[in-house]
Amino acid sequence: AVVSTQSGHYGRGRSANEDNSCTGTNVLTCSVVITAADVDYSYDGEYDIGAENRAAGNTIKTDNQSFQVTVYRDVSSTISVTPSTDDTITYDVDTSITCNVEGGQKPYRVDLVTPNTGNLTWLKDASSSSNLTCTGEHVLQCEFTFTSDYNSDGDYTCKGYNRVRNSTEKTKETTISLTSVRPTEVTINGHSSISVLANGSFSINCTIVGKPLISKANVSWTYANDTHSID
Repeated sequence: AVVSTQSGHYGRGRSANEDNSCTGTNVLTCSVVITAADVDYSYDGEYDIGAENRAAGNTIKTDNQSFQVTVYRDVSSTISVTPSTDDTITYDVDTSITCNVEGGQKPYRVDLVTPNTGNLTWLKDASSSSNLTCTGEHVLQCEFTFTSDYNSDGDYTCKGYNRVRNSTEKTKETTISLTSVRPTEVTINGHSSISVLANGSFSINCTIVGKPLISKANVSWTYANDTHSID
């Protein structure tokens, strides 16, 4: 008897990494056992069980049966942000959220929930209507790019869906909380230069933006190396 798998062909009595054995005389019972530690996605595919013998007139007779093996694992998800430092994103900078979803069989759905755009979805069988871009086979990489603003603060959740044995649905979600920051910017309102009558007075108005917003105690004006705080 010959067992034909993606890993090779094994005759009766031969040893291999798989536990391959046949017992019996006129009726053989054969098995190939591949341990869990050895099974990876490369074992996906069609397997053949073939046998041959010499029948009447010394004629070789063969027969085989095939079966399909699908390697699966419970769905998992991770989420990453680029660029990001300590879960913060910079105001008015393009930011990419990447969901990595793994599920053995290709996951059939991925959701990315964001604070300002709501629910983004990728569907395996309806990619043309998906508003989230995903690539890959057993491991999907789904990327969403946006320009961050004040409404970008909040939770970003990546959720993967997959069906495994007996069509049981498995889901896994991962959430990351992001906060936008904005470097301090000072803008003088009006003209950048003014003329003032001697013994007169003048005023300068400015707008200060930033996130987190700085306190008034840190606002000052300087002239001739003389610094004054602004109440």
